[in-house]
Amino acid sequence: MLLSSPDQIVCKQETIQSNRMKPIRFFSLLLFAVMSIGLSSCDNEDEQITDLQVTNYLTGKWGLIHTSGWEYNNVGIKVDWDKDETGFFYTFKKDGSGYKGESLKYYFEWEVNDRELVIIDDSTPYFQNDFFDYYDIKSVTSTTLVLDWENFDGHGVCIGQGTDTFSRIY
Repeated sequence: MLLSSPDQIVCKQETIQSNRMKPIRFFSLLLFAVMSIGLSSCDNEDEQITDLQVTNYLTGKWGLIHTSGWEYNNVGIKVDWDKDETGFFYTFKKDGSGYKGESLKYYFEWEVNDRELVIIDDSTPYFQNDFFDYYDIKSVTSTTLVLDWENFDGHGVCIGQGTDTFSRIY
């Protein structure tokens, strides 16, 4: 029979205690991971903004402050831009009507559907087809509006896209 030294006995006791703690640590980590995933996947309804809320935010006058994007010019050359801009305005009325411009106004009707702003140009006679503009509402607050847009030719080919940032005037 071999005699164990006191160091070996202490080491064996630590190993036995360590082996008993492994399942507890494992289940603690597993529980933590499951709780972390479960809590992070909860939907925070407070962050979801409804179309009615977007409509209420949009009501008022907005002035363009920045624009960026690209378009093909009339000879087919792609032109990029990213610049501060002033002098272009949208006014959205609560009844769904509005106008763009200031001294020379172009009237339109507008609506919000699933965070998409649709502007229907009233200045074009009906028989010539109303002109529609579609904007994805990237963000809207009481002071700032950010719209993404795309332009397509008659064949459905994208000929430009960009982002316009507006500041509330009133």
